[in-house]
Amino acid sequence: MTEDWPAAQDLDFVRARSACRKAIAGHKTVDEARIAFEAAAAEARTQFDLRRH
Repeated sequence: MTEDWPAAQDLDFVRARSACRKAIAGHKTVDEARIAFEAAAAEARTQFDLRRH
């Protein structure tokens, strides 16, 4: 997730990275991290699709 992410500067990515780190540390649930990651993945997919066209 930290390398070659197509939308690494987007807010969804920053939130997802933070949520994943907090889940590893035990400060967020895995479900919270998953939801944040899915939002970041959707944004990255959108960015990727826009670049292809």
